[in-house]
Amino acid sequence: MLNILITGGSSSLGREVIKKIHSKKVNIFCQIYKAKPFFKKKNIQFFNSNFSNQNSLKKFIDIILKKKKKIDFILHFPSSKIKIKKFEEYEWSEINNQINIQVRSLHFLLSNLIKKKLISENPIIIIVGSKVTVGIPPRGMLDYASAKGLLKFYADILQVEFKKMKLYFLTPDMFESPLLSNLPKYFIEKNTTNNLYKNKIVKKIVSIFNYKIKNN
Repeated sequence: MLNILITGGSSSLGREVIKKIHSKKVNIFCQIYKAKPFFKKKNIQFFNSNFSNQNSLKKFIDIILKKKKKIDFILHFPSSKIKIKKFEEYEWSEINNQINIQVRSLHFLLSNLIKKKLISENPIIIIVGSKVTVGIPPRGMLDYASAKGLLKFYADILQVEFKKMKLYFLTPDMFESPLLSNLPKYFIEKNTTNNLYKNKIVKKIVSIFNYKIKNN
């Protein structure tokens, strides 16, 4: 059986992916935040963890390491809610918070799994980035755009460091989700795509997953 680690599983994208893959012959270890487990299956384990908090992140990693399962597949989704503010209104703590959730969490997870030899020889990692890393970033999203940009560079470095790692960095457009609930309605209407686009992203992730199942 494949062992899958999902971070940001309580996001709308994470939930949709889990719906598509939970019935397969897999073990799923899923990090969620301020959410209740949304499936009752023996092969899915949910863990509430706040990745902006180092102690909470460490506890989550310790739990995963104690499972002593070699991870074959990592889906990395986490992000805090997107907001729009003037540049001068941003505190560094807000930028650092997004970086901790999106980049530090992935680094701590991977480095610990590698040290303990609990990652497979040819793992697949899917990192959900954003269109903000393509071309000119949008105004007003300093924390989110900074974190996604750093996450993109981190993904590039991973590909250089680990030749046997199959890594996908997805850059989807924005689509309506709870992640955008703090944004003005006019901005959401102007800058988001419909759910058909989200379904395409889910289909892409699931197709990669199915390929791994077939060629395991």
